[in-house]
Amino acid sequence: MDISDVKDYTITDDKYTYPRSNVLRNKFNIRNYELLAEQEVFFTSLRLMELTLKPLKGKLDFNYLKKIHKYIFQDCYDFAGEIRKVDIQKGSSKFCITRYIQIQGEEIFEKLKNENYLKDYKYDEFCEKLAYFMGDLISLHPFREGNGRANREFFRILSLKAGYDLDYSNFQKKEILEADIACFNLNMKPMLKLMKSGLVKQIK
Repeated sequence: MDISDVKDYTITDDKYTYPRSNVLRNKFNIRNYELLAEQEVFFTSLRLMELTLKPLKGKLDFNYLKKIHKYIFQDCYDFAGEIRKVDIQKGSSKFCITRYIQIQGEEIFEKLKNENYLKDYKYDEFCEKLAYFMGDLISLHPFREGNGRANREFFRILSLKAGYDLDYSNFQKKEILEADIACFNLNMKPMLKLMKSGLVKQIK
């Protein structure tokens, strides 16, 4: 999810925002929601560009996802790379309860390891498996902000190592978000349709 989606969250006792505000506490000490959004997009876009040129090294485990998140959001938030400490839901969609995030995260990545990080699958099965794990991480939603960007970078690296190119550049944010929501609700068809429309390409 991007900062533009923060207003839609239902959060009890949010420790991450300024008092009487929906603005996340940030390193710029900006108290204006729109101005913070602009700064966040600027700095995270630069960090994502850097990761495209020089991906982080390490095993593709839960700690690797945390490292990605910390790298992307290091300029913006002190909580970059840290598991959230508040429970979150969006509409009727409830994300993983905080006390189970670490345990469930480790279980997801252990399953991914047991699948050999999807390296052994041909195109159609790779897409299906990838959509399945995307749904798992969307449901886990381990960070207070920036889950979507961290997840996309993680799966970009995983795809490269498996011999595939995961490229979001030709797709609109709305259709990606709708596919993510469908994955969360165990409906993989929209995501698979995007993948086979060019989101996932085999590297020759």
